[in-house]
Amino acid sequence: MKASIYELNLTDCRKLKIRDDYSIHRVVYDLFPKLPTGRDFLYRDLGDREGVRKILIFSERNPEAKYGTIKTKEISEKYFDFSKYSFNIKINSAKMKGEKRYSRENDYEWFLKNSNKWGFQILDLQTINKEALVINKGGLEPRTFNSVIFSGVLQIIDKELFKKVFKTGISHAKAYGFGLLQIIPIN
Repeated sequence: MKASIYELNLTDCRKLKIRDDYSIHRVVYDLFPKLPTGRDFLYRDLGDREGVRKILIFSERNPEAKYGTIKTKEISEKYFDFSKYSFNIKINSAKMKGEKRYSRENDYEWFLKNSNKWGFQILDLQTINKEALVINKGGLEPRTFNSVIFSGVLQIIDKELFKKVFKTGISHAKAYGFGLLQIIPIN
């Protein structure tokens, strides 16, 4: 697994026609040749700071860009040897029933309750931000996602399950920058 930071200055953003969240999605997907098995990467737009947009990407393959710069590092297996991590994650706080999407009544409780099935337990959890994210995809009906950013401390209870979840992400709408679990080991 690889961790990459994709940096785009204002000129790069203009050339790539980055105007909204869907254009970020398009630009990130263009970094990887399509696979018949589907997407093998996660990303999270970290926003624009001092004229540079940064996008964090976890992938199986190296991303390749025509514009901007990409710094990539291999994630060592030893990175998963710790028992506790501080974390940050942006999730889509909707649940699906068939083709219909419903807002969860309590995202906080949902995240706490489901953490065991992701291979960890929550020791500390804070809601950092809640907002609506609207994706406008060329002439189609706009899609609205309920975005929640959580931060806190987790403890590993199943290392192999945790590693799988780290690679595949959490919750729905990973194609639009949700579900990437950012972790920092705690000694």
